[in-house]
Amino acid sequence: MLSEGEQRLLRRLALFASSFDAQAARAVATPEDDDPWLSLDLLGSLVEKSLLLLDLNRPVPRYRFLENIRFYALEKLAESGDVDITAERHARYFLEMARRASNDWKTLPTQEWRATYADVIDDLRAALDWSFSPNGDLATGMSTLANATPFWIQLSLHDECRRRITLALAHRSETLDKEHEMLLLAALGTALSWAIGPVPETGAAWHKALTFAQELNASEIALQARYGLWLYNLRCGHYEAALEHAEELLLRSSLLQDLEARAVGQRISGVAEHFLGNHDRARELIDSSLRWFDANRPQQAFRFGLDQRLAALAFLSRVLWIQGFADEAKAMSRTAVSEAHQLDHANTLCCALAEGWCTVSALDGDFSAVGSEVKCLQYIAREHGLGFWNTYGDLFELWAQISGEGCVPASRLAAALATIERLGFDPEYSVLLSDIVLAAHREKLDLRAFSSVTAHFSSPYRETMNWGEPEFQRISAHLQASNDVALICLRRALAISRQQKAKAWTLRIAAELAELLADRGQQKEARTALAAVLDDRPLTSAARDLAAANLVAARLGLTSLRAAPSQDGI
Repeated sequence: MLSEGEQRLLRRLALFASSFDAQAARAVATPEDDDPWLSLDLLGSLVEKSLLLLDLNRPVPRYRFLENIRFYALEKLAESGDVDITAERHARYFLEMARRASNDWKTLPTQEWRATYADVIDDLRAALDWSFSPNGDLATGMSTLANATPFWIQLSLHDECRRRITLALAHRSETLDKEHEMLLLAALGTALSWAIGPVPETGAAWHKALTFAQELNASEIALQARYGLWLYNLRCGHYEAALEHAEELLLRSSLLQDLEARAVGQRISGVAEHFLGNHDRARELIDSSLRWFDANRPQQAFRFGLDQRLAALAFLSRVLWIQGFADEAKAMSRTAVSEAHQLDHANTLCCALAEGWCTVSALDGDFSAVGSEVKCLQYIAREHGLGFWNTYGDLFELWAQISGEGCVPASRLAAALATIERLGFDPEYSVLLSDIVLAAHREKLDLRAFSSVTAHFSSPYRETMNWGEPEFQRISAHLQASNDVALICLRRALAISRQQKAKAWTLRIAAELAELLADRGQQKEARTALAAVLDDRPLTSAARDLAAANLVAARLGLTSLRAAPSQDGI
């Protein structure tokens, strides 16, 4: 009952996986017609016959199929023998769309970019599927993937990105030039960072991308690669290397007069300094970055994979907690999570939850607060294929369970450790594993499957120096069979915490050291150790640590510690 032109248009339009506008319809389905009005007339006729639906509530009217009609049209397209030529036109059209989206990503505000390209992702997928099929065009697929990075970042689809680029590089042909390979490697590095974690392939992708960027003088990819290598080394526990890449990004961005990237460089340098235990310097750098982002909101919020301002708030909250500002740290981490929910970006929300709220709550010993938010972290991570955040969420869940209930099967402990080791995740990146080891030790759980991590934290002669070393030395003291060795660990922990000006650690360690000394009959030394904390106490301390210190102070006849009001400007 349709005219020949209507039949041809209907079956070709079936290749669109989502809605489409008149321009896309003409490019893919009626390229042989010189008259643009003809395709519009045919589209109108199909709408009148209820074979297409028209959405006029958009800046540009868009058409779409009902699924049963689309399947019927696809059958007719297959019968016509017109599939491959139409699929090729479809793929080439969305290659150009990806190129425009990639260019616009650098200039359009985030919400405007999303509004413009929100409907493209399904057709982009269809174009990529055809391009890498036996009848497809590999060069078109490679070019499309090289320009598709904004879609994976905006929609937090890093696992899909990883799978597609891994497949593409496996099909690498001689037609793949250096620029396209560089773009693919940079996208792969980003995808692996969030979809998997610090596996060797992540570092290799970023190193290769950086080499190409330096050869081709591609400044943006060079900056992205430095950011990626900072993150990779940070998660592997190579904090000096992480700082070097962060400082290189800071230097290059200054030379390029790229103020946004410079603020990013300040943030990530601050994070690296924090992990090295230089908390004052960390806070200074992150504060500087935040001042820039508070005054200047970038057009593209996710240029480096997530919202940098909210990431800064998340990491600064943990610095504040270490310095003794527990209340301020918790308030800041709540702010980061609240704003991330409003932003509607999965990767940013996961960062705010894991690096901010859950970490600060774990430092505070608040397993119920961790348990209340970790479900959200796990759900968002699994929905978007963000494997690193999912693994982190599972670790938080395990920590909350063993801290709250004390009963965890040995098989679950072993599975958690196996995942951490497989990802190359540094056990000292957070206090979760050390806390789990201590809780399991106290509950006399079977730790044979956890023996490597237990040995890692129980050594009294640790030579590492990082942000958590005072806490790890304190954990080591609890794992010692000898009180003499435990005393050595606690004294070393106290010295390091004072050197780092980590007042939260100092309060916790001094209370335990004083208690151990008192148990040994060394009352005078016990009072001296705790009195020093009384003279230089944290301004707002974790309730758990404050209560423990008060009990020891009362036992020793010292004035009890009380939480003081927050300082202005924190």
